[in-house]
Amino acid sequence: MQRILSIDIAKGIAILLVIVAHAIPQERGGVREIIYSFHMPLFFILSAYVSKYSSNITEMWHRAVQIVKKLVPPTLLLWLVYAINSYVRDIDNYLSVSDFVVQKLLQLLYASGVNNSQLVILGGGNVEALGMPWFFAVLIESKIIYDVLQVYCKKHVLFIVVLLLTSAGVFLGEIYHFPLCGDVSIAVLFFLWVGHQMKDCRVSFGKVGFAVAFVSWGMLWFVTSRYADWGLELAGRSYPMFPLCYIEALSGTLVIIYLSDIISKRNNSLLLRLSFFGQFSLNILMIHCVDFLWKDLYMVSDYLWVNVALRVVIDITLFYVYRTIKIKYMR
Repeated sequence: MQRILSIDIAKGIAILLVIVAHAIPQERGGVREIIYSFHMPLFFILSAYVSKYSSNITEMWHRAVQIVKKLVPPTLLLWLVYAINSYVRDIDNYLSVSDFVVQKLLQLLYASGVNNSQLVILGGGNVEALGMPWFFAVLIESKIIYDVLQVYCKKHVLFIVVLLLTSAGVFLGEIYHFPLCGDVSIAVLFFLWVGHQMKDCRVSFGKVGFAVAFVSWGMLWFVTSRYADWGLELAGRSYPMFPLCYIEALSGTLVIIYLSDIISKRNNSLLLRLSFFGQFSLNILMIHCVDFLWKDLYMVSDYLWVNVALRVVIDITLFYVYRTIKIKYMR
């Protein structure tokens, strides 16, 4: 598939914002809340925009296999790194090695980025936080589910089914955290539908569209931040004032896409470098997922934004090191 420069730039902006948001403590709010209002929905919308879709059952099964082959290995690799780090640092906190193994398998099963997940099939209890790999689990499931739906449902029916499943995912997720983040996987179907429609309709946004999206984003963010305890957070099953938070996320996404389109038309090598980050956003996300291993390198200052900048620079530098090694030795 031919790459779309503006979409790659939007993905590049998104992955940098993910690193920035995770470097800001939750209690600091402000910029973190603004980023959280749209950054993960943006990833799902852009993923749907650049995806291929099946036209029959045979293609559907083939596509599902390809998605699993592409995304399951990095998910398992991240889980293994987390498990080894936990064993080295925290093994004394477990009753036994077998208890440790059980807990780590439960982390993999639930793939959740939050603590105190309710175990639906085990009748209660807690599961330790696995962390950011929840995104890979949700991306795998949601892309397969959506592809199945768009094969079997006509367009107008697809929209209704997506809305119903998205609403069910939101409300069920506030009660239970399902295995493999199943509730989140259907809660994001609306964002995949938006990306798919944008692709099919070749939607473009002018200045008026940008102004409407920007104003809507700002107003809805003000409302949700003022009257809700926390903003939109898929891993944490935080859906403040649903469906307003989804409209807010969509508005923020449209703003980023519009700005990315403007950047793509400028002859600025530094800004266009964002498209390179976007092409390899999953690789950068993988590095970011394990950057807690070198936390001492970027948590060095009493000034928050110094630490934020260091975290971004270190993650991106390691990405370039990885790319250099891969090109030179791993062809």
